[in-house]
Amino acid sequence: MRLAAALAVVLAWVAAAHAADIPVAAKKLSIVDTMAVNGRAKAVFTAKDPAITKGPGTDPAQISAQLELSYDSASGAFLASQGSGWLLNKATVAKYLNRAAPTGGVTRVTLIKPAKLIKLVAKGLGDTPIDISSPPSGGVLGVYTVTNDGVTNRHCTSFTTCTHRVIAGGSGYKLSCKNGVPAACPLPPTTTSSSSTSSSSSTTSTSTSSSTTSSTSTSSTTSTSSSTSSSTSSSTSSSSSSSSSSTSTSSSSSSTSSTTSTSTSSTTSTTAPLTGPAVPPNNGTVTVGFSGAASAGSAGGRTVDFSSFTPNTTWSRLYWGRSSLASATAGLDGTQHVLTFASFTGTTATWNGTTSWTNPANGTVHSSVPLRMTITVTGLGANPWVTSTSVPSLDPGPGTGIGAVVNNSSLVNFSANVQFLADIPTDGSGNFIALNDVPVLAGQTNSSFTGGFYSATP
Repeated sequence: MRLAAALAVVLAWVAAAHAADIPVAAKKLSIVDTMAVNGRAKAVFTAKDPAITKGPGTDPAQISAQLELSYDSASGAFLASQGSGWLLNKATVAKYLNRAAPTGGVTRVTLIKPAKLIKLVAKGLGDTPIDISSPPSGGVLGVYTVTNDGVTNRHCTSFTTCTHRVIAGGSGYKLSCKNGVPAACPLPPTTTSSSSTSSSSSTTSTSTSSSTTSSTSTSSTTSTSSSTSSSTSSSTSSSSSSSSSSTSTSSSSSSTSSTTSTSTSSTTSTTAPLTGPAVPPNNGTVTVGFSGAASAGSAGGRTVDFSSFTPNTTWSRLYWGRSSLASATAGLDGTQHVLTFASFTGTTATWNGTTSWTNPANGTVHSSVPLRMTITVTGLGANPWVTSTSVPSLDPGPGTGIGAVVNNSSLVNFSANVQFLADIPTDGSGNFIALNDVPVLAGQTNSSFTGGFYSATP
């Protein structure tokens, strides 16, 4: 028996989804790093505030969360990805549990109680590790984001009372903060470009004059003078005298002057920042449909169809790709293994990872079995994918670390086919098959993908 892999795309059949930034008070933040000594680390974050919310959804399959921490040049993120790790999602509480942490993600447990509590405990320095080897020079910013049934809420706090210690004989560190105060959530960056122009002019004038007087006399005198500056001129005169005859001839001299001027002007343009991830895109709506297999883990994959993009005003830029709020994950051992972006070719982008797998036929355990997720986009041309880092204000920004996106600023209808695959050793290397076609022990197959739009308005 096996569980069907779920395509957990945060898509809304509802008319609109909303995002809110919520300043909250926090009780404590503690991070202990002894990785150099024993390979272990731990992080605990607790916030208590009546403004805390998890959103309206009550489906455990439709919720994800992450905690982002940053100070000075240090930053990290702790994920509670959408999928089977979420045990509860009801009106009074949502709970995520990964008993195998840090395997399958460093977050061991996170708990959300609306109007009361947020708590996260991790067995590591983050799925994106934070470096705490240096003490903070100012505050430590914490942003806890929860996306539930397409609604995203960011809870933001700033710890200004922190202590930093070197522990474990100089090989480890501990950062302890308390009494976080409500803080404004960070805005995506604004990019500025400048250009310059240069102009040059030149003028040249030439005049000639020379005189020579000669006679049959054998005595003569010659004088020559020359001067040079930013313009150059020269003249030569020669004279001789005799009583018999004289001849006068005009010849040449020249002067040249030139001037060059260069001026530079600068113009500055501002690119509207991207927001998201959200479905539908912020400040608008889109129609969403599904086709293909019932699961992205089944042969042929699951296809999501987007149509009828309708902005409330206009979108100056619109991109779609993996949501930065939830990693793509899959596994054949009951654990959600993070898949990382690898590459794209033509219409298809690829994310890779590994899992362990127990062959149910003989009980043999195979480690590092390759996993793959592919997303093939149709309707946006032959080469729709771009790297997320190449898009201004996306990565870094609301799409940090997502790898690749497609550009749909022209608002055309398009489809995205998502497939999860595995390459088990019993059928030869390089032969990827549908994840759900792999024979497994009951309850061992899982997969999760969350998509979202990143949009900008003028």
